[in-house]
Amino acid sequence: MSKHATVVIGAGYGDEGKGLMTDYFAANSKDHPVVIRYNGGAQAGHTVATQSGARHVFMHHGAGTIVGAPTYLARDFIFNPFLLHQERLTLTRAGLYRGGSPFVHPKCRVTTPYDMLLNQTLENARDVRHGSCGVGIFATMQRDVVAPLRIETLSKMTLSEVRDMLLTVRDLSLNTLKSTGIPTGQDTAELFDLDYSQKFYETSREELSHYRIATYADLSDMTDHFIFEGAQGLLLSEKYGDFPHCTPSDPGLTSPVEIADLLGCNTIEAVYTTRAYATRHGNGPLTGETTAANLGLKNIESETNQQNDMQGMFRYAPLDVARIKAAVESDSMALTKSSRFTETVISLAVTCLDQVPDRSIVGTLTGAISAEIVYTSTGPTRHNVQVMMW
Repeated sequence: MSKHATVVIGAGYGDEGKGLMTDYFAANSKDHPVVIRYNGGAQAGHTVATQSGARHVFMHHGAGTIVGAPTYLARDFIFNPFLLHQERLTLTRAGLYRGGSPFVHPKCRVTTPYDMLLNQTLENARDVRHGSCGVGIFATMQRDVVAPLRIETLSKMTLSEVRDMLLTVRDLSLNTLKSTGIPTGQDTAELFDLDYSQKFYETSREELSHYRIATYADLSDMTDHFIFEGAQGLLLSEKYGDFPHCTPSDPGLTSPVEIADLLGCNTIEAVYTTRAYATRHGNGPLTGETTAANLGLKNIESETNQQNDMQGMFRYAPLDVARIKAAVESDSMALTKSSRFTETVISLAVTCLDQVPDRSIVGTLTGAISAEIVYTSTGPTRHNVQVMMW
């Protein structure tokens, strides 16, 4: 039987509507799909709204959860027990946890409280911020090279072993701060001195009791439709972004193509997603930056991203079509790396069209990236998504 993959990729700096499109594909699939979070971690903020007024901003769980699609956290995802715990409770209390038992790859990396503290301390000390969300993504990836902590190991650790591991991470984090010459103030020192082991142990055990550890081989027989939900966007990646205001996590097609191949998929559709205008939350270049008012934007009062201490203001600009075109053309070359796929499709999704005075950007983008299928959204829910063959 034919298996197919749908890959939702941000074409910008994040905040493009990946949650909306993942929810749309999950709701309209006939094959009981699994949503695969393949990169990043809890820095994601993928908003899904329903016609009844329910709304959730997904961090760990896939954005197909509300319509019953189970989540799979892939090998390159970064598991954060504390933030996952908060999200699961929020979903459960709102009656929105409908995705069944989620799955996690045994080699999935794990973030500790000290990774988050290191991340936040470094970012707050910079004269020019990188734009970090402060949830420890880069710190976890760096620390994992010398002191790895993976799901399969964490699931078997005793409290004593967890405490020893966290002490190792704490010492590595403090050494990193020392090597950079960043002074550790009293408040920061007190946070690093706290013993998080009991809470981390209990929270990890609680969250892993809801998850099933599964390899890609285990996953391959669960469905014929896999929806890959990317985090961040191509213009934040190290391949296409502006160093140092970028992420080490790859939001593009490379990992989904490899995983889809392992899962036995025959067809794959890459859906490059963007708003009808550009946004950026955090430092870094933004061509033509202006205000929402100057762009004539409306209905933006309920933005998920708001001004905060870590990333500052939510920023706006017209789309840089040439830059999106270059990134998409380069990224989509990954589709040629597997001989398994009998059909490959490059699609475009343009969201937030209800917020702009002129919708001609759809035709401009479609022509620029040679999209075969175009999805457009004129509202916050999957019911506002329309599809047309170009």
